[in-house]
Amino acid sequence: MPVYMPEAKRYNNPYLPLKFRTFLVEMETSATEKENLRTIIQKLIQGDKNWLNQQEILWGDKGSYWILNYKPGGRNEFNRLVRGLVVAKPSSNFGGDPLTLIKSFPFIRFYNKQEKEADPVDFSNAEMLEKLDGTFVGLFFPHNDPNRPEFHTRKMMSTHKDDMERKVTTFKGKEARFLPEIKNFVDQLRFSDEDLNYTYMFEFLHEVSHVLTKYNPDQYGLYLLGGRNVSTHRELTEDQLDETATRIGSKRARRWDAIKYHNEIEKMFNDMAKEIPDFEGFIFRDKKTGKRVKVKDPEYVRKHHLLSGLNYKKLVPRVLEGEEDEVVAYFPHAKELVQDIKTAYSNYLEKVVNSILKWGNTDFVQSRKLLAQNVMGPDNPDDKFTRNMVMKYHQIKDREELTNTIDQHLKTIALGAGNNAGSPKRLIDMIGLHDEDDDEDMGEI
Repeated sequence: MPVYMPEAKRYNNPYLPLKFRTFLVEMETSATEKENLRTIIQKLIQGDKNWLNQQEILWGDKGSYWILNYKPGGRNEFNRLVRGLVVAKPSSNFGGDPLTLIKSFPFIRFYNKQEKEADPVDFSNAEMLEKLDGTFVGLFFPHNDPNRPEFHTRKMMSTHKDDMERKVTTFKGKEARFLPEIKNFVDQLRFSDEDLNYTYMFEFLHEVSHVLTKYNPDQYGLYLLGGRNVSTHRELTEDQLDETATRIGSKRARRWDAIKYHNEIEKMFNDMAKEIPDFEGFIFRDKKTGKRVKVKDPEYVRKHHLLSGLNYKKLVPRVLEGEEDEVVAYFPHAKELVQDIKTAYSNYLEKVVNSILKWGNTDFVQSRKLLAQNVMGPDNPDDKFTRNMVMKYHQIKDREELTNTIDQHLKTIALGAGNNAGSPKRLIDMIGLHDEDDDEDMGEI
């Protein structure tokens, strides 16, 4: 596939004021970012898994599309661009610009103010937005029809049958199909032809989302967070997003002109925490560049992470929820423990999957009774969890499907589901880790 040179900026019109031209350009992706996106897509088309793994990029096959994400621990100039990026699979003789294959381009990854990778933001010329604690939803128009939008989370897509049928347990203990719950709210939005070339980014607040902050039912819905033209990559400003939300019938997160002084920010945190239990924090967005940083409420950080007593039991939930980078940003000495957890978890998950595939390829599967006698027998060195998973899933032959399924089981053990509390200690025992202070009461996070 040829490598495409970036096109000249359309906003170099000499009759536009220089300040306005600069503003428009800064709201877009840079020339380097566009080239990095081209490289990612070319490697994806070529099936270069080694390169994608080296860049710590995850990709999911969704039939006519791929959906890409960064691995939780990875940070580089490539994977920060793929926070739920949706790419159409090209025809075998495709010779066009790889950027034209992008169908949904959500936010570029942004960081906490304390993290070294955080973009520079001019707080004297920024807007402060309420940081909602829900599920990310990207919406796009692959059918070129405003009445037929499709949507996705960072891992699932409405165009994919298996994803639409996937069930979750809500924090109230009810079983529900996740994407159809989102679709109920998507169907209430009103789009027109002017939306067709955009990716819209929402936060979905609902009881089906497994998050710390619990919202009231009257707060449920889709909140418009961002919009990006998929041709130019230019993002909408906050004022433009307000206008768009009014037109399409979406909710919006609250926003204010940035507060410069620490005591005023602290007062805002306290006021919001009274209104919303476990309020997460704010996002500051630079009005000129569009760059963003997160600023977390210290109380949220305390509850969501920890103040003292770092150990495996306290860190496991954060790692499983993909928030270990934030933990390390606040507590750098946690890095080694986090890596221990990730390595042990990955090894154990692979071991369970390998065992299921091994037993599934034996003649014992022709008789469930015979299979049970051998799997549950004294000669099988597998632990109880692995044996149970073999009996339950030995008919599944696809490694990726098995990995996702067992991964969900392990996360449920640690994090819980519905009214059932999780047990991080049980999981760390299973994966072969042990806290030296395990017998001491370290308190809950």
